[in-house]
Amino acid sequence: QGLGFTPEQIDSAIIRGHSKSLIETGARRIPQPNRVMPHALRATTIGFYHIQRLCQLFQYIDAIIVDTPIFDEKARSLITDEHKLEHRLNRSEEFIKYLDRCWEPLEGLNADFIFNWKEISKKVKSEIEYIRRKNLI
Repeated sequence: QGLGFTPEQIDSAIIRGHSKSLIETGARRIPQPNRVMPHALRATTIGFYHIQRLCQLFQYIDAIIVDTPIFDEKARSLITDEHKLEHRLNRSEEFIKYLDRCWEPLEGLNADFIFNWKEISKKVKSEIEYIRRKNLI
């Protein structure tokens, strides 16, 4: 809540994360809507794989673009349905720029995040450049 999310949004994210086996709860309680949420949560190995490896890959970024709500109208207009690799790389770069801007307000907080978007952003950009060099785009 300290980051601006409502309790309903947090509960929904917990329920979704649990249903996808990204997190597990203490005492193996199943989080349910309109119920008291478990007090302890931890990432599963699948969850850690998502935040430590998968989200650093161009292929993953390219795949999630279509399912990610983009609230900035200008950014949304630049992120279009693409089929050619060069255009998908460009689209991914625009998406990463958008996520970079979304992350900026969190940088000033004195919080320990297990998820470090700045580091992930650098790695995805590096992979995109690698793909460009390998494909001579």
